[in-house]
Amino acid sequence: MSRIPVQLSPGVNYSEIDLTTIVPNVATATGAIAGVFQWGPAEKIVTVTSEDDLVRIFGKPLRDENGIDFHCAANFLQYGRDLRIVRAVGSDETNANSSGFTGLQYVNEDVLGGEAASGLTASFYARYPGVLGNSLKVVVLDGNGEASVVVGATATIGTNTIRFSTVLGGTLEENDKLIYQTNQFSQTFLVDSAAGNTVTTKTYVASVIGLSADVKFRSKYADLFQLTAETSTQASAKGGSNDELNVVVIDEDGLFTGTKGTILETFQNVSKAYDARDNDGAPNYVSSVINSQSNYIWAGNLETLWGASVPQDLTTTFSDISGGYAAAKVSRYSLSGGTGAASSTANIYTKGYSKFIDRDNVDISLLISGRSDATTVKLLSDLVNERKDCVLFVSPLLTDVLNKTQSVATNNILTTRNTTYGINSSYVVMDSGWKYIYDKYNDMFRYVPLNADIAGICARAEFATQSWFSPAGLNRGTVKNVIKLAFNPDQAARDLLYVANVNPVATFSGEGTILFGDKTMLKKPSAFDRINVRRLFITLEKAISTAAKYSLFEFNDEFTRSQFRNLTIPYLRNVQAQRGITDFRVICDETNNTGEVIDRNQFVADIYIKPARSINFIQLNFIATRTDSTFTEII
Repeated sequence: MSRIPVQLSPGVNYSEIDLTTIVPNVATATGAIAGVFQWGPAEKIVTVTSEDDLVRIFGKPLRDENGIDFHCAANFLQYGRDLRIVRAVGSDETNANSSGFTGLQYVNEDVLGGEAASGLTASFYARYPGVLGNSLKVVVLDGNGEASVVVGATATIGTNTIRFSTVLGGTLEENDKLIYQTNQFSQTFLVDSAAGNTVTTKTYVASVIGLSADVKFRSKYADLFQLTAETSTQASAKGGSNDELNVVVIDEDGLFTGTKGTILETFQNVSKAYDARDNDGAPNYVSSVINSQSNYIWAGNLETLWGASVPQDLTTTFSDISGGYAAAKVSRYSLSGGTGAASSTANIYTKGYSKFIDRDNVDISLLISGRSDATTVKLLSDLVNERKDCVLFVSPLLTDVLNKTQSVATNNILTTRNTTYGINSSYVVMDSGWKYIYDKYNDMFRYVPLNADIAGICARAEFATQSWFSPAGLNRGTVKNVIKLAFNPDQAARDLLYVANVNPVATFSGEGTILFGDKTMLKKPSAFDRINVRRLFITLEKAISTAAKYSLFEFNDEFTRSQFRNLTIPYLRNVQAQRGITDFRVICDETNNTGEVIDRNQFVADIYIKPARSINFIQLNFIATRTDSTFTEII
């Protein structure tokens, strides 16, 4: 039906009516976990797509039980490619900093950014809380990092030593360079060590060197940069000078990389002027560049290093950085004061999992409980039952199954399922135990719960087929990276567990470790006591409700109802063609949108679904017959 707008004078008007809206495809393979990690932003959701990303952002796993959180995340990423992680930190976890302050906690960039507005007193901070920050060292080179140390020095020459009349200890470190220059020649020496006024070199010192010379210092980090003049083009054009810096971030103790002294990142030709721009027009102020690009540090109050906060558009000759060595051309900062990871599971929920509560702004599908205790599992069960758009995966306690007989382990799991957890929900899935893996990062073996694997298997099944296919069995239910199971249930144990809605995970000779069940924790016999049906309805509800939002504030008339039917029926036919449902019916007309419904500003659509069912039991009948019998007679 065309709509003709009101026109006040003759003319031609045209309009567009969009009837191309469809039911969108929705992602239901997004995993989510909260836990304790060594490094990385805390108390905010971070998306990770690979184990390499996991290590780069959150660091390697700890050796203690907190390391289980890392491995649960890594296990999911063996199957799925989209994991949302929240790092939980305790109040006693602090950021290392260049002033050695204790008790400072800046959990992520958002908090640091807010604090920076009121001023941070230290020059540099570890970007995140944790002991790893104590491994960081920052070296700032003023210009090219080269300066005169001693002018007109007199020196006593040894085979591998130069003893000056001026104390240089603390100025030099290993592999820095001394450039010894007289009127006749110059010679460069690689520093081995410096103490007091004596420098030990790594190379032979020529005895022909004069007794009076100019000695220059050159930082060992200067060669990392394509060094230019000490003044940027922009500052020079405005009459300024001496504004350029070069910054090096180093893994001094090797906690990040495993090798002491590894260069982590560099920042070249940044400026002391707070309004500086580079040749492309991007901000080039040293703090702006570091704070927007660094993975390891946050620049705090740097202006005091050169005396003041000064704009580039003034005719300014910037001072050399203070607090440094070698005529203030190099400044070094070893960070300290960072403290380590907490282990409270209650803390993991309040500062971690709570970030996943808001379904309108946080899209997740597969919630991993990890090593959560009973209290946290119950809270997470409440979370998914409130959201109704994701599934929680839980495991029994390690003490239930480790070094236990079949009967004892089975009874322990049933007690945990029925009493300790006491969950009755189609939005929760429980497996039967823990697996033994090799931790390559710590060169050790450890047990980790299987719930991350089961969530990952659901994600993998969706990638290979659709969300409504059962994740269990030999075709889609293989568990990766298993040395052994803490508890490998036999047939009798599997029977008891499955009746109680616990999905056995068992190792079969020649076939691997398999998820051998697809039940949810709903006790009532229902289609929703199966994982594939619950995941089917989550997919349908998420997709159709997303499309239905475009009917809000439209008129509840036949035109709008017809639009809705034209959206949903083709979508459901497609799901039916992909074996998700066997039949369906959509009712959205005057029979369920009565005058009373319309007067309440409501809109009603009834969508009837016959979900496809997975095969859980196979009966094969083999019948022996007599030689002279015919199959037609017998059948």
